[in-house]
Amino acid sequence: MLVVCCGMLRSGSTLQYHLATSLVEASGVGEGIGWVEHGDCRELDQPGRFRVVKVHNAEQLDGIEEALREGRALYIYSYRDIRDVIVSIQHKWKLSFRQVLQACYIDFILQSYTNWMALPGGHVAKYEEFVHAPADEALAIAGHLGISLPADKIVAIAAQHTLDATKSRISSLRVAGQDTTEDGILHSNHVFSGASGQWRGALKPYQIGLLEQKARHWLAQHGYEPSQSCFWRYVGLVYFWCCLKVLKGRNDAPPKLF
Repeated sequence: MLVVCCGMLRSGSTLQYHLATSLVEASGVGEGIGWVEHGDCRELDQPGRFRVVKVHNAEQLDGIEEALREGRALYIYSYRDIRDVIVSIQHKWKLSFRQVLQACYIDFILQSYTNWMALPGGHVAKYEEFVHAPADEALAIAGHLGISLPADKIVAIAAQHTLDATKSRISSLRVAGQDTTEDGILHSNHVFSGASGQWRGALKPYQIGLLEQKARHWLAQHGYEPSQSCFWRYVGLVYFWCCLKVLKGRNDAPPKLF
């Protein structure tokens, strides 16, 4: 059975991948494959065993909708305050806010979330609730996969994947002069701080206002309170439309994220 770790960009999906992989390998029922740029579910699957992969977009896996509906796959998804997602994207890929708008990342993130939520077979977790409590998330993932391991062993597995442990592995990558781990999962600039609420000090009022306007329904549905007045939301929208007009026809597109 395929286990697809497909969380929102910059929202802890790497942690979920590591937890799922460690759990299936510790129980002897599967293995992690790593990052899949593009693949076919039937070719990746191995009957009788869990095979854990990481993607972000459902379009990276041919046949994923059919596999999920037929019970041949499960997915594990994470989400985060989209304001922090945008700030984290800017840090990791060194993008300006204008470039984020130009590439329509906000719309992509929200649409990808909608696409995954329409499919069955998912475990969905909130970044702010599990990033500092990986043991709880490991127990939840084990339950989702039907893996029977002693609770103390699951907690021990989770201890290997705390935020501090991940930062230590990233430091080792940098010392070794490597950009990524062999499986393509962890990068040398993968974690900036991991803190929640970074957007408050990193974004300007009109930028926050724009994000809160574009994602207002999603933010409200997931318990993220708006911070800006209608004035700043309006200013943000004006900035957005000015950017679209100025950038029309320009070729300085930001890099592809994955």
